[in-house]
Amino acid sequence: MPILVVNTAPNIGRKSRSRHDSGFSLLEILIVLALLGLVIGLATPRLAVYSQALQFSKKSQGVIYSLKRQRADAVINKRARWILFEPGSLRAPVGNDVDVRPLELPKGWTVSGPPLYISAAGHCRASPAVILSDPASQRRAVYEILAPDCTAREIKAPLKDSPPEGLTP
Repeated sequence: MPILVVNTAPNIGRKSRSRHDSGFSLLEILIVLALLGLVIGLATPRLAVYSQALQFSKKSQGVIYSLKRQRADAVINKRARWILFEPGSLRAPVGNDVDVRPLELPKGWTVSGPPLYISAAGHCRASPAVILSDPASQRRAVYEILAPDCTAREIKAPLKDSPPEGLTP
């Protein structure tokens, strides 16, 4: 039984490679680099827009989370509260057992809508619309605050600059 077998038959049907056939030509490398540059050039602006959209979504969810935190604080402290979306927007009487709190917002953001009432038991009155807008990215989101647990439901606005029908900013 042979331990090492050496193929001594000639390479029939196969081309032998010469020194000039190995590797890629300069033209092939330039074509690949041009295609990569084109793909990267087309993808980069889309990634920037996608990144801004993700950042806006993260911040707007943070605002909605702060509403939930306000509700939890009202239950823990057993004190009702009004959450103001706009300074000076409260026109309801406030007693000794009711706190008035502004909504925590990222810097530069604006919110419009009627104040949100949260009872000491944690029940919310429904709020027709809360519009979050970020002037830096020129994005906005419209939310409806639902009773009784302050659940925020995003409403898709038909036009970029106007709220859905029946809802006022």
